[in-house]
Amino acid sequence: MLHEAATNSSAPTAGGDPHRQSDSASGVGLARNTLLNLAGLGVPLVVGFAVIPVIASHLGPVRFGLLGLAWALLEYFSLVDGGLGRATTRFVAERAASRRDEIGPVVVASIASQLGLATIAGAAVALAAPAVVGPLLPIPEGLRSEAVATLRMLGAMLPVVVLGLGLRGILEGAQRFDVSTLIRLPSSSATFLVPAVGAVWGLSLPQIMLFMLLARAATCAVMVVAVGRVLSGVRWSLPRQWRPLRPLLAYGGWVSVSNVVSPLLVQADRFVLGALAGLAAVGYYTAPYELTTRMLVVAGSLTGAIFPAVSAFNALGARQDLQRTFAMAVRTIALVMVPPAATLVAFAPDVLTAWMGEATAGQGATALRILAAGVVVNALAFVPYACLQALGRADLTAKFHVAELVLHLPLTWWLVREFGVAGAAGAWSIRVTLDAALLFAAARSSIGVSPRQLLGGRGGSAMLAMLALAGVLAAGTAALPPLSPARAVAAAVAGLAFVYVVWRHVLTAPERAALASSVTRVARGTRAA
Repeated sequence: MLHEAATNSSAPTAGGDPHRQSDSASGVGLARNTLLNLAGLGVPLVVGFAVIPVIASHLGPVRFGLLGLAWALLEYFSLVDGGLGRATTRFVAERAASRRDEIGPVVVASIASQLGLATIAGAAVALAAPAVVGPLLPIPEGLRSEAVATLRMLGAMLPVVVLGLGLRGILEGAQRFDVSTLIRLPSSSATFLVPAVGAVWGLSLPQIMLFMLLARAATCAVMVVAVGRVLSGVRWSLPRQWRPLRPLLAYGGWVSVSNVVSPLLVQADRFVLGALAGLAAVGYYTAPYELTTRMLVVAGSLTGAIFPAVSAFNALGARQDLQRTFAMAVRTIALVMVPPAATLVAFAPDVLTAWMGEATAGQGATALRILAAGVVVNALAFVPYACLQALGRADLTAKFHVAELVLHLPLTWWLVREFGVAGAAGAWSIRVTLDAALLFAAARSSIGVSPRQLLGGRGGSAMLAMLALAGVLAAGTAALPPLSPARAVAAAVAGLAFVYVVWRHVLTAPERAALASSVTRVARGTRAA
């Protein structure tokens, strides 16, 4: 499948067939790219859902908490690319839409710069590891050497992780989500499978991190080949002129502010919780946090698909297409996110008990409910965030994040001190609500989409369907005994009824046709693979 997808791309430098570019920007193309993104992100998360209990049981609360912090740090430091990853995706999408040349040298210069920055950051993490463990992280004496070695391995992983993300962004800028997804599936699954296998085998955390590094390096090698074939103008040699990189650096500077501040906002709850309540509390918080925030895969899949499309619309001056795409994305995310979030709010203790055991349920059920509500708001905010950055307004998102940081850190400290695990969840949800309000206000000013347009012609039906679902789940919680099969059946029936109502009475005929066509094409591509 990878070979076929790569060799079928015919444009000499713009990254694909013009018909493919046009199709990718259509409703069917956006739906197909979203489904491909969802497969690339969702399948590994299903794997993670299945194996996280195995990892937790074999590592124990403290080591599992340390692994959770390592995952958080890796996610944070993988964004130290100077904003060039996002800038390059936007650059490739704009050039592909306008069929302009000069992609190759800029892409290579960007990748080289990202790799250099990540290497510096990785070395800094490795050198700082002894100073972090102990003074900043209250880790038991017997595990401190293992914690230091784990952080050093994390530093070694950073260049490889950043390189992989940069290469994937190039493929997505060229709107080759088929190739990107095929590579992402095994790579992202390994993030959970490697720790699970290593924990069962009794490996230490540094040894587990080493095998994760090797898996990521293999992925990068495949992506280098894929980018060279999808973008035939790319030659993997350093360019003689670095001046074309300047516009990307100007845009990327603002993106890098968000890259530095935003993960700190997202992950501050874990670090404050670890400092005030210990790593065991982080372990109890990690399960509900991972369960709820991983649902953001839906929003991430859709906005990952619309980011290059909006960049292309902007380059072509297609404002109406941009507005229609924005409104469609918001409605879609609301309809998809509300059912699972409402189910988690209604049956939080049941879900955690069945998944992680009674101890985690007792400590984390309230946090799960708070996070499930907050994650819906956060998912909706993905749309204005992606669109503003695609329009070149990365300065707005960066300024919002800096302002939020000033409020969020003291609020998190106070709520965690007073309410523990539930306080960490509350701080996170309050912050994402403020963020969503700021982003939607800015998007309305920049894009011109009114609340009426966001709801669409059948917005009233959508709202009624979501309220009815929430009411049915709440009634099931009150009427049915905890941990009973009847609760699971009630939740499943309510969910299926919601899907039926949305399909028949909320989606329009063209939307149903586009979704059905996209599912068919993705299924055919999967069988071909």
